[in-house]
Amino acid sequence: MKQVKRERAGLLWRLLPASARRKIAAYLTLSELQDLNESYRQYTKQDPARRRTVQMELSSQIRTRRSIWPAAVSLTLTLVSVFLWIVQGKFGMSESLRLALFGPLVMTAASPLSLYFLSPVRLRMLFRLPQTFESVAVCIVTMVFLIWLLYLIGESGGGVLRVDRLTFIVLILGAMGAPLLEEVLFRELIPSMAPDILAGHALAVPIFAIAHFPDSPSMFALYILAGGFLSMLRIQSGGLLLPLVAHAMANGIVTAARFG
Repeated sequence: MKQVKRERAGLLWRLLPASARRKIAAYLTLSELQDLNESYRQYTKQDPARRRTVQMELSSQIRTRRSIWPAAVSLTLTLVSVFLWIVQGKFGMSESLRLALFGPLVMTAASPLSLYFLSPVRLRMLFRLPQTFESVAVCIVTMVFLIWLLYLIGESGGGVLRVDRLTFIVLILGAMGAPLLEEVLFRELIPSMAPDILAGHALAVPIFAIAHFPDSPSMFALYILAGGFLSMLRIQSGGLLLPLVAHAMANGIVTAARFG
């Protein structure tokens, strides 16, 4: 129990902004600072179940209120989607084609709401800036591989197309916004259901591939690889920020190249 309290203190210490830690450090002894940092290192070495226990205990104690901004962003994106849907209808596009076009944009509008499935403490941990250059390098490599895989998927789905500017904007918004929902679901919520992190991602990767409705075994394999690379980055970086950046940037680049 005492060790859990120490780990909780170390976690809380690292959750504080750097400026706040500097101010507080002026009132602490060197041994106290070393103890807080060591407690956080011990926390990071624990298994996922133990870390979740520490996070939940800390969350219940600090009682951080959930922000309203995800709901506000979701509402704004929904209004934008409705406006674009109405405007796009004036171009004579069939309703079935518009439904296919606006599917990713609807996912984008719903994506911020997925953040409410995570506790405020968990959100801070998952979306903090990368701590090492190694994580940034892995993110860049992952993004390059994703661009290649999505290019292959796009080639099997029809190649390069030309669309009007409004349709292009809709496609880019959908392509770059939808990954937030996918990353929260497939790189955090589903993997966290398993007792082991590797088993959790092994479960999430094929579900991620199936959710994209591949129309051939080869396309299914490409989505498996894409999900695998993103899971690898999630595990290596310890958060969702870098997988989200890699996923969104790869989607945006490939969509721009295909429809621009």
